[in-house]
Amino acid sequence: MGLSKPLTSFLYSAVIRSVGNNPCLDLLLKSLQNQSLQPAEILVVLPYGVPAWNTPFPNTRFVHSPRGMVTQRAVGIKEARFRYLLLLDDDIVFRDLEAVERLFSEMLQHNAVLALPYSPEAYPQGKRRLIYALFGMAVPTSKRYLGYTAGGGFYYPKNPSFEQPYVIEGGRGCCIVADKDFLVKYCIFGDPDLEKVPYPLREDGAFVFDVVRHGGKAILIGNVPYDHLGGARKLSSQRLFASYEASVFNNYIFWRKYIRGRYRMEIVPLIAFAWHLTGIFVFSILSCLRHKNFYPILGYAWGFKKILLERSRGKR
Repeated sequence: MGLSKPLTSFLYSAVIRSVGNNPCLDLLLKSLQNQSLQPAEILVVLPYGVPAWNTPFPNTRFVHSPRGMVTQRAVGIKEARFRYLLLLDDDIVFRDLEAVERLFSEMLQHNAVLALPYSPEAYPQGKRRLIYALFGMAVPTSKRYLGYTAGGGFYYPKNPSFEQPYVIEGGRGCCIVADKDFLVKYCIFGDPDLEKVPYPLREDGAFVFDVVRHGGKAILIGNVPYDHLGGARKLSSQRLFASYEASVFNNYIFWRKYIRGRYRMEIVPLIAFAWHLTGIFVFSILSCLRHKNFYPILGYAWGFKKILLERSRGKR
């Protein structure tokens, strides 16, 4: 079904953070070329030392930066030539030819700085819902709200309906449309503290929340289907370790910088965060049993050690 008010003469930069040429990126670029609203430029941000390559896709250029999901996105935002941005990971494919046009149309119509597509896979499913909710890690709500709990977890819509977009404080960031002017004005490029570990968990949430706390509006849009091609990959032992290290340490950084200060009585978020960490510990044990190794609990312990080191440095 076509949009009621198609965008015309609308220019935007598609900014893709990647670690190198790969089949998923090729599929994403083909997906962009098939969109009803095609990018005026495609900017692929690579780590230093990764060579660019010849590509058949027009208006594609490469820039380099230090390696890191936060850093590469920041460089892409600064290097983009146009005001409006489509910020992408390199492993998604749009399943609707009007997906990008719909995102930008909703962003402009609702005077938002950011617009994100809803993806059910971003939220707990089945029995995991109960465990996540029990520890305040992800709590379903019937309210039209996607925001954060006192312990740094988040509320998410239980049975979402999208007659109108959801106004949000956070969200999944593998696909975001954004207004560069606002980001540059308030120097919102991502939180480098979340790159202190190899897996920068919570960096998308921090990016969205930073826009909101500077007075910008972020919205969640329905009916923008896409596939996350990298989401089904089997986790290696190294990845298991890194994911649980980040689940502890990055959750601490996010909670300390973005959540704790919202509460007058510090004891409330402190207890909630400790309970959140307990939930992560439970999941690390379950993950050890599932994968038949100790890397999840080792990652948890290493993340906890990094919290103690971070706190000791802060007291000096």
